[in-house]
Amino acid sequence: MAEGSLEASRADGDMVTASRVQELEAKVQDLERLLGRKTMEAEILLEALGRRGRKARPTAAVAASGRSPVMAVADTLGLAGSDLVEQLKCSGYRRGPYQRDGDDAPLAEIRAVTDARPTYGYRPVATLLNRDQRSVGDPLANRKRALRLTRL
Repeated sequence: MAEGSLEASRADGDMVTASRVQELEAKVQDLERLLGRKTMEAEILLEALGRRGRKARPTAAVAASGRSPVMAVADTLGLAGSDLVEQLKCSGYRRGPYQRDGDDAPLAEIRAVTDARPTYGYRPVATLLNRDQRSVGDPLANRKRALRLTRL
């Protein structure tokens, strides 16, 4: 150390202690780690931009590609990690119209009413169906079911 300090004093340079060198090396490591993280975030964002469309679908596609950790994708894009994991598990599930057993008969009745009165919404249609079913003695139609069936 004595020779190093003498060399620095001869060259009119600043003398730096060993602890300061270690401190600066630790800071360089932190900055390199931060640079790596920001580079990964930039790659995630570029890949997400390449997959345009709704927000959730490109996100799931980026996470499913396996190039980046799921939580890194979620943090970068500002989404909840649990939602992203759930999307990856249930990628085939899609909400939408569905048909149950026993919907055929009410659907035929609803179609008959809407063909005769195309301007009627689901409430008047349900009222007409209930009027007919009350006269026959059948159970009444649920308005929400009538709404679901008119959308099919």
